[in-house]
Amino acid sequence: MMKKRLLALLMAAVMTISLLPTTAWAHDAAHAEGIRDTEGVEDVQGSEGDRDLEEVSDSENVPGEDAVDAAALAAVEDDGPAALAAATTLDSYFEGLPVIAETEPGSPSSTKKWKVTTLGGDTVLMSGNKGKSSSTSTLQLTFTGDTHLTFEYKVSSEKNCDKCTITLGSDKLVNGESGDQNWKPLELDAKSGQVLTVVYKKDSGVDRFDDCVYLRNFSAGEALVVTFHANNGTEDTAQQKVYGGKAALKANTFTCENKIFAGWAAAADGGVLYQDGASITTETSLDLYAVWADAYTVTFDNDGATATVMTPRNGAIGSRIPADPSREGYTFDGWFNGETKLTAETVISGDSTYTAKWTAITYTIAFSGGSESTGSVESIPAAYDREVTLPRNAFTRPGYSFNGWSQSSSASKGSYAEGDAVKNLTSTQGTTVTLYAAWQPLPVTVRLHLNYAGAEDITRTGAVGSNYNYILTDAGTTRFNSITDPKRDGYIFDGWYDAAEGGSAISTTYKFTAADAEDGFDMYAHWVKGIIVHFDGNGYKGTLADKTVTPDKVYSSLTYLLRENSYPANKTLEGWYIKNADGSFGEAVAKATVFSGDEVTLIAKWRDYQYIIKYTVKYSDKSGVTGTMTDQPAPFGQDVKLAKCAYVREGYDFAGWATSSYGSTIAHPDEAVINRAWEEDDWGDGSEDNELYTLYAVWTERKSPEQTAADEKLNAADTAVTGNYKAVYGTDTNALTMIGAKLNAAGIKDVTVTMKAAASGSYAGIDADGTIRYKWNTNGSTPAADAFLRPTVVLSYQGADGKTYTKETDGCYFIIGLDEAKARAALQTVADRITLPAEISSADALTSLPRYPLKAGVDAGSVDYNDNASVELWTTAAWTSSNTGVIAITQVSYPYYAPYTAAVTLPQKDTVVTLTLTLTYNGREDLKVSKVYTVNVKGSAAVRELDYQELLETALTEYGLKDPRDSSAIDNANVVSDIQFPTTWQLNTIAYRDYEKEFDGKYTPVLLTTSDDSVVVSADPATANVARMVTYRPLPGQAARTVTVTMKILSRPGGEGKDYASMTVLASRDITLTVQPLTQAELDAAAAFMQKVCTEEVYWEGIRKANTDRNGVTGDMRSFIEIVPNGDGYKFVRDMADYNAVGVKADDIDGWYDAQQYRCFRSSNSAIVAHETLLLTQPQYNTRITIDSVLSYTEYAKYWEKFRSDPGYAQFARFYKQPISVSVKVIGTEGIDDPDIQPITVTVNVEGGGFSRTFADLTGGTYTCSSSDGRTAADALLSVLAQNRYTYTGTPGYITGVTDANGVALTAGDKTFGPWSGWMFTVNGEMPILRTDASGNITYAALNQYQVKKDDVIRFYYVACPTETGYHTGGTATCTSGAVCTVCGAAYGEKNPNNHTGEQTWTRTADKHRMRYDCCNAEVIPSQPHSWENGACSVCGYACRHSGGEATCTTPLTCARCGEVYGAKDPANHSGELVWVTTADKHVRQYDCCGLAVTAEAAHSWENGACGVCGYTCRHVGGETVKENVKPATCTADGSHDDVVYCAVCKAEMSRSTVTDKAAGHQWDKGVVTTVPTSEKEGVRTYTCTVCRAVRTEAIDKLPGSGDGKTDQAAADAVIEKINGIGTVTKNSKGAIEAARRAYDALSEDQKALIPAGAVKTLTDAEAAYAKMTRHNHSGNTSGGTKDDTGKVESSRTGDAGVAMYAAMSLLSAMGGAWVVGRKRKER
Repeated sequence: MMKKRLLALLMAAVMTISLLPTTAWAHDAAHAEGIRDTEGVEDVQGSEGDRDLEEVSDSENVPGEDAVDAAALAAVEDDGPAALAAATTLDSYFEGLPVIAETEPGSPSSTKKWKVTTLGGDTVLMSGNKGKSSSTSTLQLTFTGDTHLTFEYKVSSEKNCDKCTITLGSDKLVNGESGDQNWKPLELDAKSGQVLTVVYKKDSGVDRFDDCVYLRNFSAGEALVVTFHANNGTEDTAQQKVYGGKAALKANTFTCENKIFAGWAAAADGGVLYQDGASITTETSLDLYAVWADAYTVTFDNDGATATVMTPRNGAIGSRIPADPSREGYTFDGWFNGETKLTAETVISGDSTYTAKWTAITYTIAFSGGSESTGSVESIPAAYDREVTLPRNAFTRPGYSFNGWSQSSSASKGSYAEGDAVKNLTSTQGTTVTLYAAWQPLPVTVRLHLNYAGAEDITRTGAVGSNYNYILTDAGTTRFNSITDPKRDGYIFDGWYDAAEGGSAISTTYKFTAADAEDGFDMYAHWVKGIIVHFDGNGYKGTLADKTVTPDKVYSSLTYLLRENSYPANKTLEGWYIKNADGSFGEAVAKATVFSGDEVTLIAKWRDYQYIIKYTVKYSDKSGVTGTMTDQPAPFGQDVKLAKCAYVREGYDFAGWATSSYGSTIAHPDEAVINRAWEEDDWGDGSEDNELYTLYAVWTERKSPEQTAADEKLNAADTAVTGNYKAVYGTDTNALTMIGAKLNAAGIKDVTVTMKAAASGSYAGIDADGTIRYKWNTNGSTPAADAFLRPTVVLSYQGADGKTYTKETDGCYFIIGLDEAKARAALQTVADRITLPAEISSADALTSLPRYPLKAGVDAGSVDYNDNASVELWTTAAWTSSNTGVIAITQVSYPYYAPYTAAVTLPQKDTVVTLTLTLTYNGREDLKVSKVYTVNVKGSAAVRELDYQELLETALTEYGLKDPRDSSAIDNANVVSDIQFPTTWQLNTIAYRDYEKEFDGKYTPVLLTTSDDSVVVSADPATANVARMVTYRPLPGQAARTVTVTMKILSRPGGEGKDYASMTVLASRDITLTVQPLTQAELDAAAAFMQKVCTEEVYWEGIRKANTDRNGVTGDMRSFIEIVPNGDGYKFVRDMADYNAVGVKADDIDGWYDAQQYRCFRSSNSAIVAHETLLLTQPQYNTRITIDSVLSYTEYAKYWEKFRSDPGYAQFARFYKQPISVSVKVIGTEGIDDPDIQPITVTVNVEGGGFSRTFADLTGGTYTCSSSDGRTAADALLSVLAQNRYTYTGTPGYITGVTDANGVALTAGDKTFGPWSGWMFTVNGEMPILRTDASGNITYAALNQYQVKKDDVIRFYYVACPTETGYHTGGTATCTSGAVCTVCGAAYGEKNPNNHTGEQTWTRTADKHRMRYDCCNAEVIPSQPHSWENGACSVCGYACRHSGGEATCTTPLTCARCGEVYGAKDPANHSGELVWVTTADKHVRQYDCCGLAVTAEAAHSWENGACGVCGYTCRHVGGETVKENVKPATCTADGSHDDVVYCAVCKAEMSRSTVTDKAAGHQWDKGVVTTVPTSEKEGVRTYTCTVCRAVRTEAIDKLPGSGDGKTDQAAADAVIEKINGIGTVTKNSKGAIEAARRAYDALSEDQKALIPAGAVKTLTDAEAAYAKMTRHNHSGNTSGGTKDDTGKVESSRTGDAGVAMYAAMSLLSAMGGAWVVGRKRKER
């Protein structure tokens, strides 16, 4: 219904146009065509047609034809061609093409319609949603015939965002193209009825380029006509239009008695050329003739249902055999005549009948007893429609009884019994149908024993094969009937068992057996003694029920007892406590709490919510931050002071705390006071108890003032340079210069800019030095679209400290266009390739000019202009001719790349014509080059200068003045008609012929003036270039009137203006005319003709068409233009080409303009006979219709129009708008008159108050007429409106506004109520239907189309949306949005929180769940703890991720959440105590719960006669004597020790005595040289006691000989020994290392040269090792030395070798061999 309403509103809009009179519009079109000359200037052919130009202009309808004509012609003359182009409509753009064009179909008020515009001089179509984000603009072309269509499209949009799609039907021809493209061709073949759709769809982003799609150059193959001739068949001819030269012939519709159509021939007696529906290709129109063949009738009989076909005599029946019929349960064997089967090859030699033959299908019936049965039953065969008897069952199944046969393998009751007759179990040939034995379970007596004193047993009936929760019904079926767990005070039910004590548990997996059916089945309840737990929630808002549990389960029963949403406000549970008798808190309940007795009361204890403040540093800062901070608990809703920051970061100051690890926004300063409120709802956005509130330290780098200033300067520079840079070719050469200009403009002089690297793309680039390389592709064509580059630029600034600071930025966005010099050079190169002949002497010397220039080297004679391979697509050529009369240039639309056509007209005299070529770079209209070609066109006669007076005289001589009625010459002395003067077109013809010049009425207008406008006057006196003058002859008896008419040619250089009096006269000619008076005989003859044709009979003749009886009209009628004399009779003019305005015309009916339904022909019931066209819609009953017009004798009616106020012209009234009508009876579908003709009263209600409170609704208005009057809803409504002083705007077919009696108006499209607002109507609550076509498409009636009926209630109501109620309708409100109106697409109404578009989804945590809709988060199940069963929640299915609980050495790990065992026992977690088990000499410690030893069996650890570990007291046993308190004797002093006896078992002291030890004296080593002897001083040898390390020295004699070299060597050796003396580096090595360093540093350079490199490395390694040892607390060494077993670092072993070497050297020296040692040392 909603679609109906929408369609109705759209139809109303369409009707505004469609109901305009076709005759009038045709009149206008033809007239406009006739008066327009080649330059777009009008020549008026006569006043009659001029009245119709009011539709061309924008002027109002004003009285008087002359006034209307003048205004219309003035509009055309003044605006010229531009005005006509601007008014181009979509329909006119596609005029002549076999398409119906629509833009934004279904949205008549859309602001996104495609429009006709110009682009680059071409008339193009442009999409209409430019600048409108997230929108589409749609163009639809519906093909009215088969055609081949070509056109071009151009997309100019944001790349990859705003896209163009073109589809033909469901085929995508262009799929989402975008970007700034050149024109592209598209070619397609379309069938009649197909739809071509062009859509430009925009996203919500920015707009680029032209932001639209253009279309141009539409061309369809010329329609050829195929005429089909019946050739002795029924009817006569039929036609088919063929576009593009290709089509499939439409199916033959002719018939011929006793003949069969054989095909189409090219001649009436020709043979078959085309079969029916054949595909053809033709370049010309065709005449095809039906070929008929003699035929026999073949009848096909299928069980009484017959069909016939015609087939050629004595020919094979071929494909005329009907499709095989079908019959359930049978296979079709074919068509038979007796025993003869019909085939395609069967020759038909006479009328014959064939009968369908069928064979019943066969199948097999098998039997099965199921997998648990024994026995077998044989299969039986069966055929369709034949009964078979089912066998007896031979299967058996323990515990079950047979219950019939079924086609289901699981049935307990069969569909068929043993011995039943069955048939038609399948209709498929050869299949096997299995029937299964249906088994009914035997009953089982189940006895339930509650198993405690006083309890009564329960008995129920189970079934074999089911568990104890199923019972057997009386019908023999099983039904689920669960056994409820029994109750017993103080006890917990522990399940059902098979014995009263002990026994095995019975689960639901046990199924009753045949034995159970025989013996019955006993089940015993088992019980466990429990304790009743009462709960005191202590402010808990929920209900807590008592629980009976075993004493060991009291603690676990507390889990998930409470729901958080029932907690006291802002509280959380601290724990459960045993409630004392006085109500106070007792012992806290823990896992180890022991409960006894029959009952206990537990009370909940609550505390406030809190959160934990965690102080930390960002991961990126951790390496440089030291210090620690502890977490800080804080209650919600209270002021809390943050701890002082204890973190330290070198080089930075603490700035405050951030709440994100990614940002640096400070949320809290140091030691700030914060207060965090508790936020409800802990599902992702609420607070949680003990939640972490993490704060991250934010640091401010300590910068020097110079660095800070540099940062500020660089940031300001970055801001200044960021933006777009449109490089202007010829002006901008360097990107750095452009950026620098922005810096200068910002007043930043001290920042320099450089490129980090070169940038390039899209054939453009910026070099490393900033040089701009404008766009150009050296290897092919270059698109004109700009290139976009974003280089990385480095900004540099030298600070006050002398340092250079830099910053990189990519904010400079460069837009780089074409290299225009190269583009122009390329254009010039192409232009240079195009050559033209310098002289033309024949018309065929120049026939074409390139539009798309050919590529270099292409042979013009071999080019396929359907393909672009040979042409330059990046440039387009345009040509102008200085003399189009000699060389005219015309664009060709197909093939797409075809050149222009050049037409040469040889002049009389040699004429130089300048042809100008303009090559434009496509996409850059500003880039073009021109080349001028001078062509001398040879002529045959001399060319004169244009002589306007001579031109005028020649025109008056050659064309003269004509009678418009028959184009005969006017006798100037006896003028009796209107006068046609030479037109500007005719003047132009003479000018070309005689002067080789153009005559353009725009610049040289022609003006007609008169000396007496009451006799002869221009059809438009105020406008030039009007070539017709209207004549008003004197009345009969009056004298002839002589007037002077002047024809002038004026000069109007600017082409505009109407001040003709001030214009220069180029030529003038006065013409004297004598206008003869009318004669009474002439008027009487005209009156007689008027009277003859203004009769009902002639009017009926003019409109009847094929109808012969006005009381039996069955088909369409037609209109006429005028009735003209024809000898003694008359004839009807129906074609505008034949219209001369000399007869009796169908004139405009008064009020037609306001009505906008009819103009010249009006129907009393347009729902049956349409206005103007007189097309017929057959009613149900015979209906009387009146058709009326007004007739005017054109030649004489003008007198009444001009002089009606003069009584002398009274007789001319008879020629003006004489009413004429005819009453016809249209035969209805019933063929009878309406049996219910009676007075009709209808009720009219006008409703608008629902939208405007001040609008007065009109209710209960009545309108009365007769059922035979054919009155419409418009008649009733307008009558009621007038009766009540309401007014309306619009037309009776579509009323756009109503104003009540108080002046309150409601109009269509009112902004207050939306673009879809307007007036609608219903009749009796429904939208009336006008007609339904063969395809089921409904057309709804307009107000003036619906014929009222008795008691109709017409509701005329204002709507915001085109629905019956006027309000938005349809759609469904959901939880996230209101409903969307299915009529107008507007959203309306409230959301529906109960209509969800999403799914119910669980949100789960480890402890609880909640169910919400994923569309709107509406809650289905509130937050609640999981309900655990077997480790999973029985509500939401969440599988517990077990955690918590405590496994012990004797009990396994049990989940603290769900109570499920999920781990093994923990042998390390003991519930017992540790005890010592001792013997006399050993002990072991073990748990008394599980006996696990925690220590190995070990000997006692004795202390003072008792074991210090286990406390065992020793029974002493003596042992050996040992020494204690030993004070060793030194080399010089006595020592001592104690002799002690200890217990052999516990080592306790049993006795002690002191003993003195005597001194032993020094033990000296061999000594070492500590001072090296030289030739000048003694050395020193030092001896060390090997016991006490005491030292003594002795002198070493001087070395023999002398010399500096020896001294240097000795000095070097002494340093080497000091280095070697460092030895292993320890923390005490500092002195030795520093001494060695000082000694080395004191050496001269010559002496240092004597030190081996290894020795120097030993020293440096030792220094490094000592430095590292002291830096890392002796934690390692990388000096190159090696570690000993203690971890100390030893230096290189070369030290010891050096000492040994020196000892050897000393010995040699003593022996006089020093020179050898010195030499060898140097060699090293």
